[in-house]
Amino acid sequence: MKIIDISSEMFSAPPYPGDPKPYRDTVRRMDMGDGY
Repeated sequence: MKIIDISSEMFSAPPYPGDPKPYRDTVRRMDMGDGY
């Protein structure tokens, strides 16, 4: 059986009309000493 990946990256795919573009906001960074 051939498997075809039809997923697309969250930030490169166009949003649904009327929806805002996705964004990311850093909450914690391990290199800054934050825990996980």
